[in-house]
Amino acid sequence: MNLHNRAKQQNLKSEMMDIAERTKKKVEREAVLSQLSPARTISLYAREFSKEQKKLYIRENCHPFKTVAIVLLQAPIWISLSVAIRNMCYMLPQIDPATVKDFQELTTGGFGWIQNLTDIDHFFIFPILFGLSNLVVMEINHMLFRVTDSRFSRIYKNFCRILTLCFVPLMSCLPSCLSLFWVTNNLCSISQSLLLLSPKVRRLFRIPKTDVEYRHPYEKLQERLRHIFYLKKSAKV
Repeated sequence: MNLHNRAKQQNLKSEMMDIAERTKKKVEREAVLSQLSPARTISLYAREFSKEQKKLYIRENCHPFKTVAIVLLQAPIWISLSVAIRNMCYMLPQIDPATVKDFQELTTGGFGWIQNLTDIDHFFIFPILFGLSNLVVMEINHMLFRVTDSRFSRIYKNFCRILTLCFVPLMSCLPSCLSLFWVTNNLCSISQSLLLLSPKVRRLFRIPKTDVEYRHPYEKLQERLRHIFYLKKSAKV
């Protein structure tokens, strides 16, 4: 749904530019006739353009709030699951037969290098996997949603990278099952986003084609990842 919405918005850009030009001329004529001040002219233009833009979004059923709503719905679910797993590890909110049973199952239900899922990861594998997978998710989403390469987006992306690196030592102090949940969540996001990068898969799910869609997305992604991990210089994408 998110990609459908964004693709429709992308395809409206040329029409938006035409509307902006027509609105500008209309407001300029109104400003001359009514002798409006520059501040009132700008205010009138913003109001008129907003009305036309809203009509366009309603016509195509792609209001930007839909994209925000999806994120707002996902975040509470992720937080609730994280809190629930944390509570199982510490037998919260109170110690009773049910919480003790869950705790005991976690202490004996591990695998590989971590047999006790309530214990920390002494080999730091989960924290490192979380950091690497988070960086990959950010780069895939940057391509998937065609984030504009502006100064703000670069600052925001670098801030998220630093935040991810700060989380790595923090995760080394958390129960392994919580780290496992976050890493698994990231790997699922990577798999889903990689599929949706493919033009064939996008057509299969009826995501509208856009002018900025990558013809060879996986080659571009490989270049971006090599650049991020300093394996070689990347060409601009």
